[in-house]
Amino acid sequence: MKRRRFITHTGQIVLGAGLLHWTACGSGAPKETEEGETDMAAMSPANSNGLFFKISLAQWSLHKALFAKEIDNLDFARIAREEFDVDGLEYVNQ
Repeated sequence: MKRRRFITHTGQIVLGAGLLHWTACGSGAPKETEEGETDMAAMSPANSNGLFFKISLAQWSLHKALFAKEIDNLDFARIAREEFDVDGLEYVNQ
């Protein structure tokens, strides 16, 4: 394959991938329901903190309390929910 043809094909592939990404993402405008109302779920963030992602808590974050036997592994989910208001949990296996 000649150099010019390689550069042309590479440019076409990059341009095609960029256009595909651009069209797949959509306009980002709020969607309307069948009744003509604005879909609030499309506009609102993923959680009530205003973030577009949810935060998780790793069990290792409380490793000192776990090793000191101040809390039990079974208490981790309750503590994460009540004290830190976190829905996602990451358990550690040692």
